[in-house]
Amino acid sequence: MVIGAVLFIALYGALAVHRLAYPYELEWMEGGSVDHVQRVLDGQPLYGPPRVEFIPYTYPPLYYYVSAIAARVFGPGFFPLRLISFSATLICFVLIYQLVTSETRRRFAGLAAAGLFAAMFRIGGAWFDLARVDMLFLALYLAAIYLIRFKTSAIAYTFAGVLIGLSFLTKQTALIMSVPLFVYAFVTHRKSSLFLIGSALAIIGLSTLWLNLASDNWYSYYIFDLPEKHGGSDTAWLTFWTKDMLGKVPIAFGLALLYFILHPRVKSTMWFWLAVFIGMIGAAYLIRVRLGSNANVLLPAHAIIAVMFGLCLDRLIKPDRALIAVIAGLACLIQFGLLVYDPIAQIPTQADANAGQHFIATLSQVNGDVFVLSHGYYATLAGKPPTAQAVAIADVYQDEARGRAIIQREFGDAIRQHRFAAIVLDVDDWWLSSDFDQSYVKRGQVFDDPNVFFPVTGVQTRPESIYQPTPK
Repeated sequence: MVIGAVLFIALYGALAVHRLAYPYELEWMEGGSVDHVQRVLDGQPLYGPPRVEFIPYTYPPLYYYVSAIAARVFGPGFFPLRLISFSATLICFVLIYQLVTSETRRRFAGLAAAGLFAAMFRIGGAWFDLARVDMLFLALYLAAIYLIRFKTSAIAYTFAGVLIGLSFLTKQTALIMSVPLFVYAFVTHRKSSLFLIGSALAIIGLSTLWLNLASDNWYSYYIFDLPEKHGGSDTAWLTFWTKDMLGKVPIAFGLALLYFILHPRVKSTMWFWLAVFIGMIGAAYLIRVRLGSNANVLLPAHAIIAVMFGLCLDRLIKPDRALIAVIAGLACLIQFGLLVYDPIAQIPTQADANAGQHFIATLSQVNGDVFVLSHGYYATLAGKPPTAQAVAIADVYQDEARGRAIIQREFGDAIRQHRFAAIVLDVDDWWLSSDFDQSYVKRGQVFDDPNVFFPVTGVQTRPESIYQPTPK
């Protein structure tokens, strides 16, 4: 079991080394993250009216500002953003290990927990080192959990609240996860809890007020209003439990639940972990049932399952319970076996890199601006002005009351005026303007090989068709 845990951690480390410097998207929204960081570096605001040039993702800004610091050191591109995510992932491994060992005083349990989280790399979307906000958000939240569990002073609780606030400023899910934790802290450590809750809400509230004032209220539109407009899935309310939990981590999830049956002698310990468990599992569930959610939303659930897995192992594997220990060990090996994945499939090939070079060269030869609908950063790589990414555009477009008219006007005008010398689509389905068919005509395909340049994770899409203005 311990060997398996170490192997999964080492395997992820090896994969990350191969993936960090890959110059193209590992996942189709990564380029948009790089665009966000470049705006920070250029001193431009992240939140404002939707424009053809840029529309922000529906996330708070902290990850982009932290990544901008790395980008000043290492230069622009994917590497600095992935480095932040990779570093945050290593911190998550350490914090999961430390949470379990500090609770149990048994290193093998902590190592098994950290190894299990590493083993869930693929079922969590292979997200650990992507240029996305998730791992920084999770690392900050796990650090807050550690302080709340093992430090009860007002100073520690204040710092924990700051960490929760910073986690929220990376991804809003942190606030949902924190509600049960706030309730636990208020019931068990009432005076100190006021510092925890107060500092967290102060950072969230003041940052929202400041960013709203700075953006003429566009910040709240992107961070609060648009996410609420995502519809619900007809099946995810059930498949979260049957597929994501019982289908992928049945033994680990079962042991996590078993811990609350075999709870420690000190009941406050059980109540703490129950609050954390409900918060992180509940938040993952609430986001997972929304349309368009990806496996990355499961990362908080995976992290707490890994922690509870380690805590339960401590309760089961005892010198005086040889048979139970053997059964538990075998169950763990089976769980690790269920999480085995093909590491080669997580690494882009040389053919992918060559195809990317060809594509960027093709864009750079266009005499004028280009619009790559789903991969706007590739225009920047080709020396062209940046453009908004499809997901950000779609988020605004779904707002029928306000956003759709703006999108149709912005992109409709650009199409009618032939603003772009070339438009590159992933699929031959243009939905931003009814004038597209009259204004642009398909000139050819981007790639000859049907198998190259797809991202190794997330939505399996790539640039496919090139359109140019219809001759007048």
